[in-house]
Amino acid sequence: MAGRPAHVYSEIIAARIESLLKFGITQPRIAIHVGLSDKTVRKYYAEVLEASYECQTEAVEASLFYQATVMNIPSSTIFYLKTRMPHKYAEKIVENQLTKEDLFAALAQKLPD
Repeated sequence: MAGRPAHVYSEIIAARIESLLKFGITQPRIAIHVGLSDKTVRKYYAEVLEASYECQTEAVEASLFYQATVMNIPSSTIFYLKTRMPHKYAEKIVENQLTKEDLFAALAQKLPD
């Protein structure tokens, strides 16, 4: 019993995986779409998956930064500051029990006009 032949990496499948990832399709669904097991996709196309995940993360980071700085959306600004500079913002909220009004006032002082 020889079993199934081993999968061979394909640029066509890699391009298809990359395009599906750009649309936010999950990895298990991508495996079904390209006719491979989830394990095979991870094994042979890990670099494609990782590159796409990094690209998606960068796009979300850019969007968050735009919302916080250009659009002045308070929730985006708060999230950005609390995750990027927790030593400065997140701890103060826990230690000093700042109110939302105090936090907004502090953030307003930090934002450019």
